[in-house]
Amino acid sequence: MFWVTTAKGKKMPLDSEPVSNGAFVLDGDPLESGEQKVKHIGERSEYRGERFSSHFSTCPDADKHRKA
Repeated sequence: MFWVTTAKGKKMPLDSEPVSNGAFVLDGDPLESGEQKVKHIGERSEYRGERFSSHFSTCPDADKHRKA
């Protein structure tokens, strides 16, 4: 798992291993802070590069970590 920053500036965990149907792609170079931006492309996108899944969609304990 690693953390990224969304287009809205929110922190989000992604699974470390790329998957063929991932809904997220890394967007450009890491920020000066070392944080990586991410772009949502959707699971049905024709994008051919590395794609990642939100860790919230695969973590069995995701509900324990979500904000209310």
